[in-house]
Amino acid sequence: MTCQWCEADEYIIKLCDFEDHAICNDCYTTYHKNYPKRIKGCPYCKGTEEVLIITQPLINHIRASPSSRRESSDEQCGQICYFCGSVTCIGVIIYNILYGISFSL
Repeated sequence: MTCQWCEADEYIIKLCDFEDHAICNDCYTTYHKNYPKRIKGCPYCKGTEEVLIITQPLINHIRASPSSRRESSDEQCGQICYFCGSVTCIGVIIYNILYGISFSL
């Protein structure tokens, strides 16, 4: 058996049952130095599968806000929505007056 990458006959590693997937130890070491996150095993069979590491920050404590603060923020949100809606309606009315577009109800 010869290495499929460098065609050497020494130190052949058999990583799977396919004879044409044979590679030498030097090529395999170089492969893992270049791609350290790749899964160990046959590069042909495993392909480009990589190890995925997911890290999440630790939450030390969760502080709930008092209900009075939540109610006041809900009221502020309602006031802001009411204000934005009013300004939009006034803008549409002024636009219609300036450009002579009338709507009948």
